[in-house]
Amino acid sequence: MNKIFPLLFLFLSSFAFASAEEIPNKTLIKVAVPPGAQQPFWGGSSKLPSGLLHDIATLFAKHSNVDVKYITVESISDLKQAITDGRVDLTMIYRSQYQKNNSKFEYYPLFRETVVGWINPKDKGLQNDQLHWACSKNSSFCKILEHLNWNVIETKSNKYTRKLVIENKANASIGTYNAFIYYFKNNKAINEEIYFNQLLGTVTAEIITNKENQELNKKVKSFIDYLDNTGKKEISAIKNKYNVDSEIYKKWYDTNKEITITYGLSTNAFPYSFLNHNTGTHEGAIHDIFKKLSDLTPLNFEYVHYDDLSDQYLIRNNIIDVIPMVKRLKTAPLGYTYTSNFINIKFTYVKNLNASNSKITGILDRFGYHNNLSGDNIKVYSSLESILPDLKNGEIKYAYINQQLLEELYSNGIFTNFEIISKKNGSDLDIKVPMLLKANNENIRELLDEAFNMIPQSEMNNILSRYNKFEYQIGYQKKSC
Repeated sequence: MNKIFPLLFLFLSSFAFASAEEIPNKTLIKVAVPPGAQQPFWGGSSKLPSGLLHDIATLFAKHSNVDVKYITVESISDLKQAITDGRVDLTMIYRSQYQKNNSKFEYYPLFRETVVGWINPKDKGLQNDQLHWACSKNSSFCKILEHLNWNVIETKSNKYTRKLVIENKANASIGTYNAFIYYFKNNKAINEEIYFNQLLGTVTAEIITNKENQELNKKVKSFIDYLDNTGKKEISAIKNKYNVDSEIYKKWYDTNKEITITYGLSTNAFPYSFLNHNTGTHEGAIHDIFKKLSDLTPLNFEYVHYDDLSDQYLIRNNIIDVIPMVKRLKTAPLGYTYTSNFINIKFTYVKNLNASNSKITGILDRFGYHNNLSGDNIKVYSSLESILPDLKNGEIKYAYINQQLLEELYSNGIFTNFEIISKKNGSDLDIKVPMLLKANNENIRELLDEAFNMIPQSEMNNILSRYNKFEYQIGYQKKSC
């Protein structure tokens, strides 16, 4: 089972290795790093080291009472030869289940990582065995591709692998899942292709040493024993930091089938969900967010809408799994549960220039988040249709309206006679809200919580900003003619 999603590809290095030299009081471990940055595995600078490799090396150095120094090495073949002839003492590599042990080395497993694929968008219509997959020679990724009988193009190192794909000399490649998640969190993805396929499986991150180096083997064995016992929290923290996950295919697939989550939301809820009359399709930020989640994970999302049925009816009768935007009560309704708070609801505070004597503040609250607000000069509206007449005839002096909706009203000439006011002069009604689902869907709730944590807040803001019609400043006003 596989699934394609867009991303600018970022390859992980397949190795790191070390050499030991005796210096007064401490052993110096020379840790080999790949050429250039290959985040999240290696940050690219030996003077300002960062990345998964650096954190593992630092933890090893702390436990073993040694010092480390980083040395750049070009290829996997070079590092293995260096271990064999004694120029270096240990290495950390990714190994697949299809690679046999070499009698010259000792292997010490650290953790496993899920392998996913990356496909050039122009080639996404081809079958896997029609594609030419680039991989670093002698790497675990090459071994996986060879086992699958897919067409392999070998390169000297990972940096050349990436270059082949970008230059259209190869169609695709594979790498670890956490590399792609890192990129989504730290960069803007462009229209390139990657996909999940359970056949790719996992690779194991292992420390490898020369069997004859007994003193170093003692240190490594002690380190591994530490990680398996009192150091469990430390290695777990590192794995969580870099999204190292070996259970992607087991966790995100249901009995070897992709998990599809159905959802529903009112059509008339711009910018979150609305009917595009030109195309006849339902669009909006909620649909864009679920598309983003689908890009990041093997989850599929399906929108369900019936004109004559409410979202509450749909979820109550198991027609949909999730209502994406609801008000969080102190206690969830009986038989239901909430996700964490994910969706931002932002209001713009405006002065209605149509009003003269009114002191009323109107709040357009289409989802019931602020229907508990009350007062002589506060009026809460549940729909755009109900607030518009009062705005136009001047019965409301101030109003809180969703930012993108206000811009839509202005750009269409529906409501233009207003002045934008700083929220410092009013109340900040912005809120972040959860999703609602059946309490017996605990697995889906956990998957949604984990999936949403993969999207940085900046990306969530970017999705909403797609529906901005114009940029404005506090004090902006536009009188209708």
